[in-house]
Amino acid sequence: MNTSSSRKPKSLFRITYRDGATLTTTAATSVLAGAQAERQRPGAIKSIKFLKKVSHG
Repeated sequence: MNTSSSRKPKSLFRITYRDGATLTTTAATSVLAGAQAERQRPGAIKSIKFLKKVSHG
C-alpha cells in the first residue's frame, strides 16, 4: 500500500490568542493547527490564519 499518497501536504498557520500571543505551526488543516496549538500553549484562541503551503523538498 502506498501511504505517501494518503498524506496531506502541510501548510503554515499562525494562531493568535486572545491575550495577544501568537504561535506559528504546520499542519494539514486549520482544525489540526488549532488542536496542536492548544496542546503547545493552552488558552483561548482568537484566530487561525493560513500563511502558505510548505513544500515537500
